[in-house]
Amino acid sequence: MTDLPLSRRLRRRAPKVVERLTSAYRRRIGRPELSVVVPIFDTGPRLHRCLESLAGQIVDRLEIVLVDDGSQDGSLEIARAFAEQHNRVRLVEQSHRGVGPARDAGVQVATGEFLAFCDSDDEVPPDAYERMISALRESGSDMAIGSVLVQDKGVYRQPEWVRRSNPDRMLGMPLDQMPEVMANLLPGTRMFRKSFWDSHRFSFGEDDHHDIVTMVEAALAARTIDVLSGITYRWGWRESGTSLLQRDLREADRVRCKLTHILTAGEVVLSKASPQVQRQFFTDILHTVTPDLVRAALTRDDGYWASVQGELRRLLERIPDEDLANVPVEDRITAWLCARAEREAAADFLEYAFDNKDGYPFREVDGHPHIKLPFIDALAPVDSAMTRVADVDMRYRTRLTAMRWVRPGVLRLEGAAFIDYVESSEPGQVTVILRDRSTGAEKQIPASSFVDETVNRWAGRAQEDHSNDAFECEIDVATLPAPDDGRAVYDVTVRLELGSHTREAAFQSRRVIGSPGLLEPSVSGGRRAKPAWNPVRGLILRVAAAGDVTDSDADGDAFASAPVLVTEIGGADDTVVLRFNADQPYELALVGPRTRTAWVTPEREGAELSATLSLLLDEWGTGLVSLPTDDYAVVARTSEAG
Repeated sequence: MTDLPLSRRLRRRAPKVVERLTSAYRRRIGRPELSVVVPIFDTGPRLHRCLESLAGQIVDRLEIVLVDDGSQDGSLEIARAFAEQHNRVRLVEQSHRGVGPARDAGVQVATGEFLAFCDSDDEVPPDAYERMISALRESGSDMAIGSVLVQDKGVYRQPEWVRRSNPDRMLGMPLDQMPEVMANLLPGTRMFRKSFWDSHRFSFGEDDHHDIVTMVEAALAARTIDVLSGITYRWGWRESGTSLLQRDLREADRVRCKLTHILTAGEVVLSKASPQVQRQFFTDILHTVTPDLVRAALTRDDGYWASVQGELRRLLERIPDEDLANVPVEDRITAWLCARAEREAAADFLEYAFDNKDGYPFREVDGHPHIKLPFIDALAPVDSAMTRVADVDMRYRTRLTAMRWVRPGVLRLEGAAFIDYVESSEPGQVTVILRDRSTGAEKQIPASSFVDETVNRWAGRAQEDHSNDAFECEIDVATLPAPDDGRAVYDVTVRLELGSHTREAAFQSRRVIGSPGLLEPSVSGGRRAKPAWNPVRGLILRVAAAGDVTDSDADGDAFASAPVLVTEIGGADDTVVLRFNADQPYELALVGPRTRTAWVTPEREGAELSATLSLLLDEWGTGLVSLPTDDYAVVARTSEAG
């Protein structure tokens, strides 16, 4: 018998033992915790910013895999210099084959425990990967999906679809429980367990557009997914106009390929996904992708329109009717007009949509609103399923317009509640509900309707009249369910019953100038009640014993009701300076209806305290900007509140 090396004998006799020994060896020598694959092709000066953002990641063992895909503009030289300066960088060079093969080539040499992708004209915030790794270690999920900022005319913004796909931090969730994440299919927003990626043998294919198929397959294969609301990726826009997305908006062959792969991804979804995931996927494709392609097609005469028209027709033929009904009516009609080759009507519709962002004229068909526009009605026949207003278009709107204590312990509320595209000669039944956040106990208070013409002003619905949708009610604090310790926080919601519609939600907005912005407390019958406003929860009511001078807001900050006496207000260089007297240490912040500044610890100046509050805010990690134009309250909390 021929002698075999020890490693080969072990592999024959006990492959699992060898696997464990290899894993231990990798840990001992420092196996990368994360591998980031960066495909590069003629990126130009943006490559420097991308690479520096990766080098600045606070991941202990980071491997950066650069794959140059035959660059001709000096990008390869930039990549080589970067690799020489950083021992964590591996460089792969290949002839030009496209971004898909470049990513796959990077995956083949990646050795990290986790795997991420970053396009060479994009950037990653410094702590993004660390936060994603932390989530995956905590949850054990197969992949994590973070939020994204998209560059628009030089400014990074968070698109509306991202607020839907990544609303909160949710770990260890099956896809069926959060199908909205299908709106976010960017490879750069994701991190995978490398073992998960390898076991399913995912590939980006042989062109630039297969990534949507790959991301859909991965999402459907994952046991659980982590969703992060924090920004983990900054999607750039090349000034030269040479990014893949920019080329998709110009080149007919590319847009045809893109839509073909969207169609392929749709087939995967139809064959493997649950009904709710199917519905969300097609809704988001028609909402986030196709409108821009149709707009681009209307301005081109080089076969681009024909490419978009043909592929959209195939796509619409495959979308189930019940899923198509859930697509916002504007996006559905845009795709439908293009698929029917109604180029003039599509141009008229998009022009009208641009000028009328707050609703369309509509008619009732079988008790449901359908939009009516002459250039669409002229297209015979018009399928009523195309003009039917989707449920997502029929937003439930609530607003707090007035609030005051009519007598001690009795709070009078005035507001409005209505549904877009729903009009009625008779007002609906409104019920104000106060729900104890700890026990779930609730108090329902029927409201009375009245006419208020000002509702139409802030509603902005030019085709509708909601002046009879105002309501008023009185809340007697003495009648609210009281816990044993006397302290409670009540979330206030508004329920509207109108015909076949029943909706309930918190107050979504308030009239800041006036009584809703004052939020004054009241004491009666040994109980102290104080209204508060939270940007997410809306109106809340805190109740405690009259002698209990400290209560907690919805964010967990403790506020003392003892007086803070401001003696002087000044300011300079984007700051406001307050000098005040107080009976105990405080921290101060500016709180508005949409945002709040950081807490500031005052400095003592003799017998007084002085605090400098900045009027600038870095809300999205993109640099300091001025606070939004609003009314702000100066809020104090005890230093011990943390």
